[in-house]
Amino acid sequence: QQDVLRPPLGCSSGSKAGVCAVQAQETPPTGDQATTYYSQMYLDTSKGPDVVNNHIAVDACESPQVFVDKKVDRNVAEIGESVRYTVTIKRADSGLGAVNAVVANDYLPAGFTYIAGTAQVGGRNIPDPVAIAGNGLRFQIGLMQAHAQVKLTYRVRINVGSSQGTGINRVVACIDGQNICSNEAEVKVKVGGGVFTDSACVIGKIYSDCNQNQMQDEEEIGIPGVRLYLEDGSYAVTDVEGKYSRCGLKPVTHVLVADPSTLPRGSQLITSSNRNAGDANSLFLDLRKGDMHRADFIEGSCSPNVKTEINRRRERGEIRQAQKDEAVVELKLATALLLPKAVVEPPVEIVPEAIVAAPVKSLTSIAQPERSIACVPKRSNVLPMPAPILQIVPKSVKPKQPALDDGKPEVKRKSAKPKARANTVEPLLMPMLPALPECAS
Repeated sequence: QQDVLRPPLGCSSGSKAGVCAVQAQETPPTGDQATTYYSQMYLDTSKGPDVVNNHIAVDACESPQVFVDKKVDRNVAEIGESVRYTVTIKRADSGLGAVNAVVANDYLPAGFTYIAGTAQVGGRNIPDPVAIAGNGLRFQIGLMQAHAQVKLTYRVRINVGSSQGTGINRVVACIDGQNICSNEAEVKVKVGGGVFTDSACVIGKIYSDCNQNQMQDEEEIGIPGVRLYLEDGSYAVTDVEGKYSRCGLKPVTHVLVADPSTLPRGSQLITSSNRNAGDANSLFLDLRKGDMHRADFIEGSCSPNVKTEINRRRERGEIRQAQKDEAVVELKLATALLLPKAVVEPPVEIVPEAIVAAPVKSLTSIAQPERSIACVPKRSNVLPMPAPILQIVPKSVKPKQPALDDGKPEVKRKSAKPKARANTVEPLLMPMLPALPECAS
């Protein structure tokens, strides 16, 4: 009823201080102790009272029940590998009797196949399962006592085509002949391509080649702590033996560059093939699908300072971060600060040998013996151009057609004489500027 609290009937403590205790004890009854509880009551949340100690009995399930759980030894695998499944089956009922003919129906994902002879229950071998519909397997677990728990283990192979499936394995435990089954447990394995993947890998090393035969001999050691960059900014760092690897690359052409700041001081890389493209610090990587590509860098100086730095790095053990020679950084900075400024000199004027005898002030005072000045005879200031000759080309005359006799007198037409074109071209005046002064007479 609205706005009215009706405490449950038989409330042992009544309604006191806004609290109604259904039973006196706070803990649930034990053994054969009688209990009273209410599954429905009308309460007023604003006025109370609060109902406490309403211990609702949960009847135990005596009919056979089973529960399953499933795990896998690893969640990521590649094509061609195997994985191990573990199925835990336990009795979920409170019955005291044994249950016969417990089976586990396991449904493998596409591309997964059972490896014969690997099924075990509690560490002992059992017969191989029988195939059932839906790419399933039926394992015979057998007898299970009350409150029992057993573990089923087996292995499966991951084959070609599994990457197109879901990778989810499901299992259900049933009591054969009683139509009683457990919950469904599942686990997923992420399948990689392995050798069938489209991705490529690059492996290699950087080492000192003292005899420069482009091979790492027994006494020639690798250089640890060198960072190698790809064109996308990702990188790898060489280990204590100077080796590195990088997988999951797209099957295209990449560029691998050695970081010079992580090389030992005084190192000098040399080219190893035409894939250096003339630059020993970089390599072109022509990767193909599923390719395992080899790319090495070679240090050719083998100077004592380089060997000392390599040995120092190797003594540190396994290296996970790129090493930098602080002396190299300081040397580069000092070199940049001490570089002299460029001096720009004016271009040197080339003077002909004939006039090198004395300083030249102008073209008109070229060095000559004293009181002997070169000159040229007087010339007219202008040179008139001759008038152009015009040639009149007569027009072509068409042959006269014979006149038709129409009875009319013939009229003679006067032909216009061609007029000569006027000479409109004016003579060109070409001023001659003397290069030397004119003679007096």
